[in-house]
Amino acid sequence: DIHLFGYGVRGCNNFKMALTMAKDLGFEKVGIILDKGVNEDSILIELTSLFSNYNIIQWDKSDIRDKTEITYKPKDGYFDQDGNKKSIEFLNDYEEKLIAVKKYFR
Repeated sequence: DIHLFGYGVRGCNNFKMALTMAKDLGFEKVGIILDKGVNEDSILIELTSLFSNYNIIQWDKSDIRDKTEITYKPKDGYFDQDGNKKSIEFLNDYEEKLIAVKKYFR
């Protein structure tokens, strides 16, 4: 019951620029989900203070999908490398975050 448009900003350091652009373009409702990590934790604090009117969420996984160390440093996500959603015991806060996004956009 939710349609999401996801677009990576090519690194957590680019969220500030993307949100600034959304604000400059007049977008009133913008939602982002940050991955979990040391850099992302500090970026969350900055973005929340700069863009308090936007919905900025951070979930508990280091990425949306698993990544192997062959191409990236290993990451544990909500989806496997083939894009298949993992079973419920691996989803942690996934549903909770989607509920928060839905609530914001209603």
